Amino acid sequence: MNYFILNGWNITAEDGIYLIDSGQERSNKPRFSSENSYGANGNVNIFEEAFDTYSRAFTFQCNSLEKMDMLISRFYGLNMKLELWTRPNHFLYIDFKNTVPVKRLADNQWQCKFQCDVQPFKYLKNAPSQIFTRSGTITNIGNWKSEPKIIVEGSGNTTLTIGGQTMRLNLDTRMIIECKHREQHVLNKNNQLTISSTRGGFFEIEPGLQPVVLGAGITKITIEPRWRIR
Repeated sequence: MNYFILNGWNITAEDGIYLIDSGQERSNKPRFSSENSYGANGNVNIFEEAFDTYSRAFTFQCNSLEKMDMLISRFYGLNMKLELWTRPNHFLYIDFKNTVPVKRLADNQWQCKFQCDVQPFKYLKNAPSQIFTRSGTITNIGNWKSEPKIIVEGSGNTTLTIGGQTMRLNLDTRMIIECKHREQHVLNKNNQLTISSTRGGFFEIEPGLQPVVLGAGITKITIEPRWRIR
């Protein structure tokens, strides 16, 4: 069954609203900077370890202006979570950019197109959090680096290692480490921002099997993995 679920709202299950065109999916576009070297042929392309968004349009048809107005009012915002039947077991994040003017096709038939930016990566749905009370391993089942959310419990000056990365922690009972790009932060046990309690870069879990090493004083960590594919 075809479905279009936006922030938990199954639009295609709404009576009187029909998805006409879901646009074209694309793979992530790598971002490069190009340089010319004196005396050398061609360009030197340097991958910036980042990917660009791409534009995608979604077209709907409604059997009343009331339904169209409801759709327009709710199809709005940034970082909207989108689930599509064309990508079962995955979801995307999209940013609303613009609407093409509403077109009246016939009596009680209106059409509207929503122009969006699709954020890089497709995320695996229902990836369970992984809990460690001692050192072990974790497997990134995606094909690109994960930006996890990690809850660390325990106390003392210690370290947490995942893959080849180590973060030093001044841990007091509980700490939340948010590693998502553009949202990176650390919260203490009172859910207050704390900057001086950590040293080291935010974690990015490489694809494949990676070691997880809990330093002295850490009693438990919970990793929300956010596995993703390009």
